[in-house]
Amino acid sequence: MTSTATLEKECAVYLIDRLGRDTLIRGLIDKYRSYGMLKGSYILKNPTDKERLFLRGFFHKDYSEVKQISVSLKKFEEGFQDTRFEGVCLEGILESFLGAPLLSNKEIEALRLNEVAFFFDKLSKISSHEDIKKWLLEIKNTPTSAAYQWLLSKRDDNSISVNTLIKQLNCLISLAETSNRSMIRQVAAVKVTKDAHALDDKMPLWRMLMYYLTYKTGLPFPLQSEDVRKLLFLSNIIDGDLHNTIITYGLEAMSQISFGWRNFYDRQEPLIVSTTNLLMVEKIITCGGEKKVYCFENPAVFYIFVQLFPEKACVCSSGQINQCGYRLFELLMKSDLLVYYHGDHDPEGLIIADKIKTRFSNVRLYGYDPELYLSALSEEIISIRRLKQLEKIQSEELITLSEEMKKVGKAAYEEAMMARLFSSDIVVS
Repeated sequence: MTSTATLEKECAVYLIDRLGRDTLIRGLIDKYRSYGMLKGSYILKNPTDKERLFLRGFFHKDYSEVKQISVSLKKFEEGFQDTRFEGVCLEGILESFLGAPLLSNKEIEALRLNEVAFFFDKLSKISSHEDIKKWLLEIKNTPTSAAYQWLLSKRDDNSISVNTLIKQLNCLISLAETSNRSMIRQVAAVKVTKDAHALDDKMPLWRMLMYYLTYKTGLPFPLQSEDVRKLLFLSNIIDGDLHNTIITYGLEAMSQISFGWRNFYDRQEPLIVSTTNLLMVEKIITCGGEKKVYCFENPAVFYIFVQLFPEKACVCSSGQINQCGYRLFELLMKSDLLVYYHGDHDPEGLIIADKIKTRFSNVRLYGYDPELYLSALSEEIISIRRLKQLEKIQSEELITLSEEMKKVGKAAYEEAMMARLFSSDIVVS
């Protein structure tokens, strides 16, 4: 006598031969999983001729003109009565089709969560660094986080194992925490992986480091290079690019001692400082004793200001603020020095000013009135695409000017405004 299990296997082969492995059988499996039992109906949409023919013979109905067929799981099982497959169970047929137990969606999700929990527990055991252990265990409990999803995606990545990345992160953080001086990004990468590019933006170790540092610092995941550099700086890692500098004049850097910047002031010479020069700085003072520092976007304006006002402190951002510039601005704010900033009157210049003003509470914008803008207009037409950038402006001091710029559609540059800027009460008082 043929066993029920054997009949169910034969029935599965029969259905595959009649229907193939696609829509109907897969639909029955999905419907069964949704309830975890023989319940409900599967709606077969746009049935094939083969499916129409099979179901007509199975249920004794004509389906030739219908666009969808409702197939009850219970009735489908009952349809094998009075056939050579009488007594079979639909669950057994579908398991034979799958070659595996037919689990409900709830059971599948429970298994998946157990596997994920095991995965994160295993990673935490690999880690020798306590804070990284805590981070991994916290990620395990936050499945909506980007770090959770990314680590799971790397689980099946054959290019580099997650275990290896965790070990590299452990080594990197331990080195950074025990180093007396800031580590250069590329050098740190070589020490940990022998690959100087392992910490380049978007590389796996870089991304894992960013996720860890956002957890450690509470800062958001970095979307811009300046934010990446800030996070790296907070972890005692810096970029080794010597072009990351800012031009200064009339400033002295202090820790327990002075850094000797005043020598350049005494000779009335600008001083170009890099991020490395700022690492040990605790405080900034002005050589002239004022509590003001003037900052201009363009080098030509900066140099003429220094010549006209050699007793005042001045900085040149040279356009977009880089990592070194942000570090200096942070020190100026920490040192209770007011920064009076001015830049070009074009969309890019206003966005730079807005970003600085929004970020640093000690920054004051000056020379951004529409009258000055109109008096210094160039012939350069600003494209509609560039003008749309003005919609990002948040600072009240820039709103009126940005609206005027949208109407006029021309740029005005800082070099054409020097006479008015330098005669301002803010400068001469």
